[in-house]
Amino acid sequence: MAIQERIVAGRQELTVTNAAVVTLAIPAGADAAVMQVRTAAIVVTVDGTTPTTTPTGTVVYPLTPVEITTRQDLENFKCIALTASNATVEVTYEKSYY
Repeated sequence: MAIQERIVAGRQELTVTNAAVVTLAIPAGADAAVMQVRTAAIVVTVDGTTPTTTPTGTVVYPLTPVEITTRQDLENFKCIALTASNATVEVTYEKSYY
């Protein structure tokens, strides 16, 4: 079986507030992503539920890397800032090849 490798398929910078849920703008062919929160904590879901500041979802703190490994999870990804501080999130999309 061939080893699966990934190449960069695109990049995105998200500005996340606690006023609105943010989703991803997934480039064609992307099936994974690596992201890092740069400023303030966010709450993330990948199962289609809506994240809240209470928090419903997984809290991700600044400088914590997050890897999303399926296209379905990319499509279901939603996030919101945990507090009133806006968060900046850097996303690098990847495309698998064999």
